[in-house]
Amino acid sequence: MKKIINSSLGVSILFNLVLIFTRNIWSGDFVYLFLVWNLFLAGIPLMISHWLQKRPETKAVLRYSMLFLWIIFLPNASYIITDLKHLYLKPPVPFWYDTILLFLSAVNGLLMGLMSIAQIEDLLFRVNSRYTKIIVRLVVFPAIGAGVYMGRYLRFNSWDIFISPNAIVSQLVNAKHLSMAVFTITFGLLNYALYKIYLTTFHSRHQGGF
Repeated sequence: MKKIINSSLGVSILFNLVLIFTRNIWSGDFVYLFLVWNLFLAGIPLMISHWLQKRPETKAVLRYSMLFLWIIFLPNASYIITDLKHLYLKPPVPFWYDTILLFLSAVNGLLMGLMSIAQIEDLLFRVNSRYTKIIVRLVVFPAIGAGVYMGRYLRFNSWDIFISPNAIVSQLVNAKHLSMAVFTITFGLLNYALYKIYLTTFHSRHQGGF
């Protein structure tokens, strides 16, 4: 099943890229070219989780360093949902074409993120206690919501935590905390619900529960 999902996702991403570049040629502009970059960023967590899954005996320092990078980049997978804000009629390309393009981009980003979370849970389940998935989910899904909020509304990138940590702290102190909290909870719950659907549908190790 995993091989089928991986191959299907690859085909879907390839089709996504074809749609993007076809649109660029059709319209003569580069309005949605940013989606290529966003899809690449969305794929980084999956690349990290795949690397870790293939190396379960990695030394603890390297493993947890990679996990830190993973959770920093993970919100990029769901961030593409918010790119739907760019959807409006842009002649000569019909509205239905751009709708499919943005919708498919969001779906591909989400799938890469959900697959990545499942891989990390499998990895940590093998090397830690059976309660690990509860801890992971209590951290991961709020982090996704907060990360997407910081990217969309505070305009930070994942790597800014290394190059502009003071700016992040300053922006968070001055942010609209109620708005951020509501967005974080709502977006986190959305991703959690989608993850449960993903597990129930595609993941053979899903055992119910939290």
